[in-house]
Amino acid sequence: MLIDGSRLATGDADGARRETRTAMEESGYDAFFQRMFGQMFTAASDAKTRDAIVARARRLPRAVGFELVPQMIAWDSDWAERALRSANMPMTVLQSTHLDDNRNRVPLQPGETTPWLELVKELAPHAQIEIVPGVGHFTMMEAPQDVNRHLEAILE
Repeated sequence: MLIDGSRLATGDADGARRETRTAMEESGYDAFFQRMFGQMFTAASDAKTRDAIVARARRLPRAVGFELVPQMIAWDSDWAERALRSANMPMTVLQSTHLDDNRNRVPLQPGETTPWLELVKELAPHAQIEIVPGVGHFTMMEAPQDVNRHLEAILE
């Protein structure tokens, strides 16, 4: 099961790493993590949960964050397509948000699609895609009943 995935980079993985590090340096480490994690929630999200997750993300040691985030983004360039293509087992994709062209995370509504979902459809056409509306990136925390229902269906 893939939950609220996205593809953050294509093409040159080294270039993606450099661009990400530059963005982190230009905005400032703390501000970068505040924005990145803060926008993973909607206006309707529980403020206490949002604040706790943002605070935890901001506590990630700088040396770790400056390595982890660029590597995570470069993975998309190096491995995302291969991983989807090679996934020849049943796959459920629960999607609740999308990163728009300005890298702002926006919630999805039923019937909407994204470049990520189109890539999944192309490379893993057997995947069952479901939109979980009204929640942010942490679908498993904000809509656990939906996630559990799909997990139970997989296990059956």
